[in-house]
Amino acid sequence: MARALKRDEPSLGGTVKLCFQPAEEGFSGAEAMIRDGALEDPRPDAAFGYHVAQDLDLGTVSATPGPFMAAVDEFAVTLKGKGSHAAHPDLGVDPVLAAAHVTAALQSIVSRNVSPLLAAVVSVSQIKAGTAFNIIPETCWMNGTVRVFDTRVWDELPRLFERVVWNTAAALGCEAEIDYTRKHRATVNDSDMAAFARDVAAEVVGRENVRSDWCTMGGEDFSSFLHEVPGCFLMVGSRNRERGLVFGHHHPRFDVDERGMQIGAEILMRIARKFVGAGA
Repeated sequence: MARALKRDEPSLGGTVKLCFQPAEEGFSGAEAMIRDGALEDPRPDAAFGYHVAQDLDLGTVSATPGPFMAAVDEFAVTLKGKGSHAAHPDLGVDPVLAAAHVTAALQSIVSRNVSPLLAAVVSVSQIKAGTAFNIIPETCWMNGTVRVFDTRVWDELPRLFERVVWNTAAALGCEAEIDYTRKHRATVNDSDMAAFARDVAAEVVGRENVRSDWCTMGGEDFSSFLHEVPGCFLMVGSRNRERGLVFGHHHPRFDVDERGMQIGAEILMRIARKFVGAGA
């Protein structure tokens, strides 16, 4: 793609920046690039990118307007109680029991504090405690993620999270330490840029294979670029049922049909040519 655009340089009506985004999965590579000046000298008029999607068949492309990937927060909670022999739980304060109640109580954030018309997820993904079958440990550690689309809900989530954790832990005699980290904001596509990207994608895969309604609670720090400049992040299908490439992202058998990457690169190259070639 870079070589092809370089060959086209004399006929292009503007500048194309190619950003090779590092540390996308959890380390905010896009924000680091922005701090290092990726959006300066010159400042782009638009930003486009893509990600393969195992929820979409090979040859299918989505360019959804508005919020379509969730904001991503990570939390770690340490519950502190009092260790004791497991045969005498009355002599201790059990942080494992508290962790079980905190896990259940956290689900009330979505079910009782977020409008049912808005999507949100609170998932506890790790709980670690203890050293032996007959010892109630002094501490229990929990880790997980919170996902949401709506900005107002996103702003309110840390307060709701802390209230549930602290009060539930206190009710069971434990103290709680909370590390609540913002990973990245929701990925929001500009409506006009999404329409432009769909038109270009239709040239590659056919209008019938282009969608505008696909959303996911997964997150992506390309959102940082889209917070600064209008643009569109596309999802390019990589699922191939005939080859058995059907397992989702983060599944131990995850694999993709790499022709989806070729489709994505072709779409981005055509977007770049059309965008600067038309003097947009």
